[in-house]
Amino acid sequence: TVEEFARFRHQPLDVVVIDEVQMMADSQRGWAWVDALVSAYTQDLIMTGPELIQPSLKTLCELCEDELVIKRTKRLSPVEVARRSTSLKQLDEGSMLVAFSRKTVLELKAMLEMTGKSVSVVYGALSPEVRREQARRFREGEADIMVATDAVGMGLNLPAHTLCFYTDEKYDGIQNRQLKVQEVKQIGGRAGRFGHHDSGTITALDAQTLQSIKRLFHSADLPVDLSQFQVRPSIEHLQAIAELMGEPSLLRAWLTFNRNINYGDEFISVLPDELAEWIKLIDDPSIDLPLRWIFACTPIRGGLDSPASIFAQQWLKKVAQDKVVDLPRLIIDADLATLEGSLHIIETYLHLARTLPGHFPALEQAEQHRSLLNEAITRELSRRKKPRGSDRRRLSGEARHCQQCGKAMPVLSRQFRLCQSCFRDQR
Repeated sequence: TVEEFARFRHQPLDVVVIDEVQMMADSQRGWAWVDALVSAYTQDLIMTGPELIQPSLKTLCELCEDELVIKRTKRLSPVEVARRSTSLKQLDEGSMLVAFSRKTVLELKAMLEMTGKSVSVVYGALSPEVRREQARRFREGEADIMVATDAVGMGLNLPAHTLCFYTDEKYDGIQNRQLKVQEVKQIGGRAGRFGHHDSGTITALDAQTLQSIKRLFHSADLPVDLSQFQVRPSIEHLQAIAELMGEPSLLRAWLTFNRNINYGDEFISVLPDELAEWIKLIDDPSIDLPLRWIFACTPIRGGLDSPASIFAQQWLKKVAQDKVVDLPRLIIDADLATLEGSLHIIETYLHLARTLPGHFPALEQAEQHRSLLNEAITRELSRRKKPRGSDRRRLSGEARHCQQCGKAMPVLSRQFRLCQSCFRDQR
């Protein structure tokens, strides 16, 4: 991930390539892209992304007194939005179905397998290795259909001739909202890859969603001209504040920095909400501040109540006592959720083994465990789940509409009276 680039900050490099540069505008992770862009120690920095981020890149390069050369490319195969919606039964080989949660992806996989099709899946909880293997199965024809979250929009070569949206809404961690123009274009652009298909088609599972997707896909991009670029303090900054104020809390030192340090009009120090919550869990004043900082900067996949989070908190206490952390016992005879949780634990260990090798010495063994878990997850994803009776009814049932707003209900929600948005509004 781009956060890992911090390890190369002071290392001379011939060329640095930063993909998806529009993510510098992301509220949670934008700081990492900005940090990589301004700290890359290279003569040639190549950035790829959509046209809409150009104004912000131009401003940032001017601030850094760097020359910016713009090179535009054109899409080589056309893509169009279908006139009519489709159905799960009508999706043919080489199609990709995009939903917006792990649960929905796996449920759609099971329903498609009921129709006799083989399915690959991609979602955020999977490791890059498993995602690439799932992509290979689809690309080489071992899987008829790919079902994925919007994680498929970045970093994978997937030659689908048809891209089908399950819905036009996603939960963004705060609210259930309609997809943005750029999100629809980023995902829809996966249809019809040059060299594989003469053209691509975008469709949806119901007429109402299709009309919404069509409107968004044909809407003009809104340029992203950031008023301020996100940055964050270094441990040296926070240590200085902690010593000056006699403040033992990492979180309060960071908040003090944000309130009092003025970067000027161009930059702003940020503390993402999820990171603030993670720091609260590890902010023990009896533990050295630099050690708390290392763990605060450690990626924790699966959320704050995940197995990786629980293990990391235990490991922090061990390291604070100058103890060596043993690699957790490997369990590969388990269900998919358990395997994913185990993989996230190993990935956390690997990150810390590169940062604190004296306390996390089992780097090679952890890499072996990661490979075994990736293989186990791939096997589990290849298994066909026994369909439930409700799945059969939803697959064969007529389309239903929300009794409150009248919107067409996604196939997995047809046993309910209300759509997800109306249900959330009533709670």
